[in-house]
Amino acid sequence: MSVRKVLWVSGVLTAIDVAIPQLWGVGLFLLILPGVILALAPTVFIYTATFAIVRRYLPITHAVALNLSAAFTTLGLGVLVMLPMAVAGSIAFNRAVTGDVAPQDRVVISGDVLLNNNEAPDEYIADKREFVCGALCAALLDTPGVRTVTIAHRNVSTSYRLVPKGEAGSNARAPKSPEHILQYLPESPAARAGRDFQAEIAARKARENAVTAHWGLLLANDVALSIVPSPQHHDQTITMSSTGPSGFHRVAVRQVDVRDRHDHVLLRRQRVTATRMVVPLLVFPHDSFGGINAGWKLARTELATGDRLSGINSITALFDETTLARPPEPGAAVAGMVVSIRDRLAVALTQLGVPADLSLANPWLATINWQSIDDDDLELLGKLIADTRLIDLPRLDEGAINPMRPELRGVIVARLVNPATLPQLRKRLDKLVQYMPPGTFAISTPNELALLHNPSCG
Repeated sequence: MSVRKVLWVSGVLTAIDVAIPQLWGVGLFLLILPGVILALAPTVFIYTATFAIVRRYLPITHAVALNLSAAFTTLGLGVLVMLPMAVAGSIAFNRAVTGDVAPQDRVVISGDVLLNNNEAPDEYIADKREFVCGALCAALLDTPGVRTVTIAHRNVSTSYRLVPKGEAGSNARAPKSPEHILQYLPESPAARAGRDFQAEIAARKARENAVTAHWGLLLANDVALSIVPSPQHHDQTITMSSTGPSGFHRVAVRQVDVRDRHDHVLLRRQRVTATRMVVPLLVFPHDSFGGINAGWKLARTELATGDRLSGINSITALFDETTLARPPEPGAAVAGMVVSIRDRLAVALTQLGVPADLSLANPWLATINWQSIDDDDLELLGKLIADTRLIDLPRLDEGAINPMRPELRGVIVARLVNPATLPQLRKRLDKLVQYMPPGTFAISTPNELALLHNPSCG
């Protein structure tokens, strides 16, 4: 086929590609070969057009020599155009890579710990920004030898400490979902080998209950989690950062490092990714399977530290290489703690005033099996919702993905009708109402009619 014919055919296909970029994906999905031809058409057109122009102006008369010279020159131009950008991509990637630091033994986490985390969740309490003591904060405070944990990001910090009961006052807090630490536990090879997913779900729930019961009873019996003044000096600093992809080369860095009070690196694990332009020039489609951003771009290749199929999870690295406390294992003792939480909460609901064991409400809610809640738990749940001393139940709506037992209808509506019910609790109760079985509200009660006539209560 002559150069003219290749130029015309590839030019027409390139015009089709530009007009309908999704067509490449359709061709590849249905017939493969048409998709491959459409994918290569823009690159073939660019090189063929460059070849034709170069050949026309080369001062060579011998046909074979002219064609070979034009071909090498065209390829060289493709390399020359892309090489600076490819080198710049490699330089940007190498600058971001600082390398891992592996300790000989597990790093002992102790003392006053500073946790720098650019993904730390925060909230506003009395118009003051605070970082939440989440799962990692709770695990650090549970680690023997740790006194305080200070969570910081961008010159804002919140320090937590476990103090004797009664010393926390208005600074008392509860850890946010401490059982979520289980998401980051290193997976054993045995667990990956033969998987029984139903058994895994049951085991996971049992272990979540173990963590929840541990913290619920710890805070009810012995200590309080309190916000305290930040220490002047920190014995160790744990920095967890995740940036990018950013810039022309899409550099992304995920890293965790542990340093001592003298800023010596005790541990560093890093995952860096970036892109580099392909050499020589290659035009390739992107997002062509129906995406709104479908189009054509210069082809890139990915750069990554380590195995491209595996990332790095900062908390998992801490479990692997430091003395970060592992969650308690489920067993008879933990099952007894869950029962103890339930029994103590049931007693507290019958007592006058504000007994300390009312604080067990949310830990107990976290242990409920919402898919098959038994009658005893259902009765206790109804009493919990009805008790106006509990102004909010943050974990109440976690079961809202499951059908709600209609027996809860009366206490939920009564709490919604009550004008003293706070907006955040109303939202949780509304979720439960939405999952009542069809026909539950076919015949309205007086409270439900009052709710319908006063939407501000709902």
